Amino acid sequence: MKLLGQLKQAIAGPGAFSRARLGTLLCLLLACGPLSAQSYDYLARTLAEEVEGEAPVRIGMGNFVYAQTRQQSPFSTLLRMELENALSKTDAFEIITYDRLDEIEELAEFQQLSLVDTGGISPELTIAGVDGIVRGRYFYKHPYVTVFAELVWLDTGRVSKARVEISVDHIAAELFPGPDGEVGIAPVAGIVPYAANASEANLIEVEQRMATVPDDFSVTLAVAQGKADFAAGERIDLRVKISADAYVAVLFHQVDGTSLLLYPNALQPDSFVRAGQTLQLPGSRREEYVLQAGPPYGTDVIQVIACTQRSSLFQLLEWVLSDNPATPYPLINRALVAEALANALEHGSGSAEWGSAAITLSTYPVQP
Repeated sequence: MKLLGQLKQAIAGPGAFSRARLGTLLCLLLACGPLSAQSYDYLARTLAEEVEGEAPVRIGMGNFVYAQTRQQSPFSTLLRMELENALSKTDAFEIITYDRLDEIEELAEFQQLSLVDTGGISPELTIAGVDGIVRGRYFYKHPYVTVFAELVWLDTGRVSKARVEISVDHIAAELFPGPDGEVGIAPVAGIVPYAANASEANLIEVEQRMATVPDDFSVTLAVAQGKADFAAGERIDLRVKISADAYVAVLFHQVDGTSLLLYPNALQPDSFVRAGQTLQLPGSRREEYVLQAGPPYGTDVIQVIACTQRSSLFQLLEWVLSDNPATPYPLINRALVAEALANALEHGSGSAEWGSAAITLSTYPVQP
């Protein structure tokens, strides 16, 4: 057992482990396996040991993505919630929830830092009132899920890390509790992201097209709910803000290769947005305009493209709207968007300035 090996290391090397970590290892060992509750506590205590100076430090909970992807699953949600609870029980941390962030820029920056980036972060990236972000990855290999959690300190870019293994059976019991403790569904359904392969192909395709858009001014895109994974039926609210007067397009690139035009739309036909103005989507409480997680399930990309001039791209969007006057968010051909964007960038006015932003959202069906 790896846990037993860690315990032996703790006993043999007095400087290798703190007493707190040794106590946690003993609790895990005596529990006769990596029970999930003790596992979350172990991650929290390990990260707490890295706190220097006065406590508590103010941290925000980021995302936990699957393997080497940007995708999430029901287990991502469970892991984030359970670890947040475990961290809050220590004396080292104060949890800063997304609704305590005052500005859309802070919320967008928080969500950007919430996803694990192998390139690390720049020390000058800061969020008012937040000292660090807890985020991580997890890997599935039956019969365990291995969780790698990290605490990124925003003032220095330093990263504190923790690792633990959790039994797949215990995860399944928490995700899909059944009568008498039985689990009536395959555990992998809640651990591996929905449509993982198709989702990764979708992300790569959209990302390659995004690379052609210059960043002449800032574009801020955030999810009001402060998360990036949604179960079927959950509402999704978007906030967009730009630093220059510009024409704005918001596109929803779905996992199945189709794309929806979220903005402009029939209720908000004017694509021009003033600098500093917050664009809210949906722009109406009418039921047909509410954005909800639904099929096709998987990981999608929401993309914002902005230009200071009414380029050929926005002429295409206006044509799509006029051709679908009764459709809240009409389908738009992704290839046509790419062609219109490329044409606008190559043949448009040299004085035109551009900006863009993108986020990923993972959706999944509710298990019966």
